[in-house]
Amino acid sequence: MEDRPRALCAAPAGCAFLLVLREAGVPQSQAPEPALCHAASAIAISALTVWRADHNRALRAVLAEGPQLVTMARAILAQPRAKWWFGPLDRTSQLWISRRGQPPVPEQLVVPCTAPDAWERYAQKPASGLFTSTLIGGSSAVLAALALGAGDYQVPLPLTLYRLVASPSARVFEVTGPEDWHRLCTSYPAGGEDGRLVPHWSRVAQDWDAVHLTFGGLLASEQVRVETREGWTELWGWDFEQTVWLRWCFTDVTRLPDLHAFPKPPVALRLPSQIRGSPPA
Repeated sequence: MEDRPRALCAAPAGCAFLLVLREAGVPQSQAPEPALCHAASAIAISALTVWRADHNRALRAVLAEGPQLVTMARAILAQPRAKWWFGPLDRTSQLWISRRGQPPVPEQLVVPCTAPDAWERYAQKPASGLFTSTLIGGSSAVLAALALGAGDYQVPLPLTLYRLVASPSARVFEVTGPEDWHRLCTSYPAGGEDGRLVPHWSRVAQDWDAVHLTFGGLLASEQVRVETREGWTELWGWDFEQTVWLRWCFTDVTRLPDLHAFPKPPVALRLPSQIRGSPPA
């Protein structure tokens, strides 16, 4: 198993996330709490957007702090309550947001069957996928991202929410770090922007039903380049823990109460001093 604390501290998102927690004075014993983690991650991801005017400076600034954050990362990840960061998909508690107020149905999920189009090569996602995020401890990464502006995914309040239960037989590819993402892209390669490799989703769908980016996988992989003789990869733009479903694998769909207000972080969080620079361009 890779040294996950060091992997977090070698990644810009991992460093920024830990700096947000440190800046707020969060006790290490409290750090694994899902709602807190989701909020801190959303702030970190938003701050490191590639559209930021001083993006390269921000990356250098947070990565420079990495060596001093390893001890903190080790202490947090040593706690049993932090196992969910890199854990496999919880198939019993997947949150899906309906844009039209209707439940998801098998007919709306079209299995990818063609080469990736220009948008799919740019976004590194399938246009026809169904996206969920895990409900854990009453919190979900997608709700924190919406509340705090991480990424360009936007849905107006009130939100129509559904809990989905996935079949135990669903084949889920787990991304727990940049090497996993690289393996996915090199096993099912398509050419992306700047010569990078991205997933060829119709080929992925031949062997897998879904791809799950774990919470820890996001922090360790976002904007981390991996290069081998097969080519190079760099995950970006997934923004929060999520699963893209390539075909219908659900055994139960339950409507949850509508959400009329976004959740607030359990403690006051803010950008660390290292990246309080220029906002996104």
